[in-house]
Formats: sequence, C-alpha cells, structure tokens
Amino acid sequence: MTGSPTVPPPCLARAVAANHFLYDGQYLDSTSGLYYLRARWYDPATGQFTSVDALVAITGQAYSYAGGIR
Repeated sequence: MTGSPTVPPPCLARAVAANHFLYDGQYLDSTSGLYYLRARWYDPATGQFTSVDALVAITGQAYSYAGGIR
C-alpha cells in the first residue's frame, strides 16, 4: 500500500466530538464519564451502576451491569 494517510476535515472531528450518544446509543456525560442507560447511570471504569437496582431482591446484584443470571 502506498500514499499517505488521510486526515478527516476539522468539521468532521468536531461533529464526532460533539456526539454524546455512544455506547449502545446511550448518553455519555463527558464531564463525569458516566453513561445514562435510561434508568440509571453506569460507570464504565468500575463496570457497575452508580445506584442500586430496583430489582435487587430478585437479581441479587445491586450494582452489576450483567452477570449473576440464574
């Protein structure tokens, strides 16, 4: 392969940077780094939600994003 890499125009870089809907189309708060998954905030650094699951009595998983399925 020959040639030089292409650089996207500055307007495209701004458009991508302004998109707050990233993972699974969910909202990313760029200040906190948390995703809003329509019911609770999710922290990708810890892999957990920041609040207790309303169904914790059934799932036994107060903060998990996935897992613990029986």
